[in-house]
This record gives sequence, C-alpha cells and structure tokens, in this order.
Amino acid sequence: MSTPIVVEIEHRVASLTVAREERRNSLDHVAMRMLEEAFAECAAKAAGVLIVTGAGVRAFCAGDDVAKRILNDATALPPTAATLVNLLAERSNAFEGT
Repeated sequence: MSTPIVVEIEHRVASLTVAREERRNSLDHVAMRMLEEAFAECAAKAAGVLIVTGAGVRAFCAGDDVAKRILNDATALPPTAATLVNLLAERSNAFEGT
C-alpha cells in the first residue's frame, strides 16, 4: 500500500500531496491522521508556505472516502470536511510570523 500523504519540505516551502489517485484522493481516517501529522511536521520545520495538492488529473480531493464510511464502524469514520477546515485553521496559526 502506498503512502496516502506525501510531504516534501524545502527552503521553508512545504508541499503536501494527497496520493490516493485510485480513490480520487478521497480522505479516509488514515489519510486524515497523516494530514494532521504532516501539518505538525510543517510547523515544526518552520515552513512559511504550505501547498496542498492531489495526485493525478482526475480530482484534487473527493472529500471523505464514502466507501470506507459504509464499510467501517461509525465510530471509526474519518472527520468531515468541516473538521478538516478547522484543522487547517488551527494549524495556520503555527505558521503566522514565520
């Protein structure tokens, strides 16, 4: 299985790629957890710019992985898009002033 989130940081520029092209870069609980870890890594390495992109040409990100939502127990569901936006807002404070 490939890594769902690819992180590259060079010269204070961080690039995060959602790399689940076969699922139109939808986010399951593993990818969401890795995104959170990637945001923390970017803040720890004092990245001043954060670029978020999706692998392939079909879609940037389809959102939650609905197939996983149906198959998994409801208690293990990935966060909603609103949660991702809140996470980005929280992490953006770590980048201010860098």
